[in-house]
Amino acid sequence: MPLSDAVRTEVERILRLDLTAAQSRTAHTDAVTTLLNELDCEIAGVIVAANGYPGSVISAAVWMDGAAYANVACALTRHFHAAGWLEPEEAASALWARATLAVCAHYRHMVGPAMLANADCHERLGDTRRAAEMYDAVVKDFECLVNEWDGLSGSPIEDDRVALESLRTALQRSLALVPRSRNRKSWSDLLRRTNEILARPNSG
Repeated sequence: MPLSDAVRTEVERILRLDLTAAQSRTAHTDAVTTLLNELDCEIAGVIVAANGYPGSVISAAVWMDGAAYANVACALTRHFHAAGWLEPEEAASALWARATLAVCAHYRHMVGPAMLANADCHERLGDTRRAAEMYDAVVKDFECLVNEWDGLSGSPIEDDRVALESLRTALQRSLALVPRSRNRKSWSDLLRRTNEILARPNSG
C-alpha cells in the first residue's frame, strides 16, 4: 500500500516537533507510538508484496512503496536521534531496516546505514548481543566487497564507498563488543584491508 497523505502529513508534523525536552516527549508519546505502529503495519504489507525480492519479481509500485517507507523511517530515525529520544529511534530504525531489506536488499549502500542505525540503538539500549548479531550480519554480507576492490585500482566512490564505510563500522563495533570472538584475527585483517581501500587517493 502506498504511503497515504494522512500518514505523510503526520510524519511531517512529527518531524517539525522539538522533542528534546521530557515534557514535549510526554505530550507527544501517544502520537509517535501510533504513527510508528501504523508504519509497522504498512511495511509488513510491503514485505508480503515483495515476496522475497530480489529473489522474485515485484512491480515498480511495490518497490516505490518500500523505498518511500524506508525514506520516512530514516527521517524519523534521524529526528529522534537528534532529539536524544532513544526508544522511538530504535523503533524507527528497525522500520527503516525492514523496509530497506524488503525492496533494496541488493543495494548494500542502502542496507548498511539502516542496519548500523538499528544496531547502534540496540548497543545504546544495552542489548549488546543483538547489536553484535546485526554488526556481524553486515560484515558477512559486505566482506565480498573487499575482495572485489583488492583486484581494482583507484578509490571507491559513491555507493561502494558508503558500503565499505558501513563494513568498516560494523567490523569496528563487532570487534569492540566481542573481543574474544573466534573471528577476531580474520576480521582484524579484513578491517585493515578495508581501511587501506578507503584510504586510496582518488585517481580522478
